[in-house]
Amino acid sequence: MPANNYYQQLCENGYVVVPLLTTLDKVRFRRDAVLDAVRQMPEFTPEAHKAYKYVGGSFGALGNPSSFHLPPVNELRNMLWDKCIVPTFAGTSSTFENAMIQTPFDRLSVRPAGTKIPGESWHRDISPDRDVRIVYGGWINLNTEPESFVCVAKSHNYTGDASGCVRDFTSQEIASFRTTKTKVRIDPGHWIIFHQTIIHSIAAQTVPKDSPLPRLRLYTSVCVGEPLFVERTRHALDTLDIPLIPSGQEPRMVPKLYAVNHQRLWVEFSSYIADDPDSDENSLLSERTMKIGTHRVVRPVLRDCFDKSKLIERFGDISYTECERERFLGEISLRSLASSPIRQI
Repeated sequence: MPANNYYQQLCENGYVVVPLLTTLDKVRFRRDAVLDAVRQMPEFTPEAHKAYKYVGGSFGALGNPSSFHLPPVNELRNMLWDKCIVPTFAGTSSTFENAMIQTPFDRLSVRPAGTKIPGESWHRDISPDRDVRIVYGGWINLNTEPESFVCVAKSHNYTGDASGCVRDFTSQEIASFRTTKTKVRIDPGHWIIFHQTIIHSIAAQTVPKDSPLPRLRLYTSVCVGEPLFVERTRHALDTLDIPLIPSGQEPRMVPKLYAVNHQRLWVEFSSYIADDPDSDENSLLSERTMKIGTHRVVRPVLRDCFDKSKLIERFGDISYTECERERFLGEISLRSLASSPIRQI
């Protein structure tokens, strides 16, 4: 598809799939580079790296600080900007005056063999302050098998005033979604971008137990209009700390329900954390008294407790360039993309 048609399809259908890595060899190369870096994340024990166990629960989206700043992950973000985002949005306009374009931080997902991912019913994801920005979700498929996204095409023009995850559909509406749904194919190395307001569902799935490698995807976000979470993003760029994710939430190490219903799973997962017992300031664990007793467990949110020197020791200088900072902070005008060089896809 010609690059100037991507935005047209995104507007009309609410989603579009754009090629990024065009051969399986390129997919394998980038996947292996990301996994090699993941296995060096300093927050985890050798046992965690062997099992690819980096976050509690089954969703697999990582919440540890270093996962947001791994060099191969940032290389993929740069490629995505050059080869997909600029071609998609160059020459477009916005209803927002002086609109900026931003690519906020989002999470890396690592799902080990045997992981059972529960499904999600039909819903919309509604960002707050939609009167000042449009937020698009998506991900890069870093596996050698196709993935899919199930949605109701052209359902993204939401005019309600709700926010968050909206599921207030009637039984008749749900029945119609099942008959009109579209199963979008995302080939290896391809990027899907979609309006967050589009009606979509997630089917339950299981990573095969005999899979030699985990399933890998890099979640992405594009914001057009007023940028999101600028000061918090600046802090993450300067200190290599965790950012806010596009929903406005803190990235978590364990689901909230672990504190109530799955305390033993919380304790078990915490054994994978490489803690520094000699440093309270940089300790990733904290003592908690729970129904099952008192245990040192991983902090649910690892903010302002990570020694970034360990990350620099393993990967060298990983400070962000001025151009990268402008994209994360939303300091690039949408209009300026018209004069950006567009790389052939």
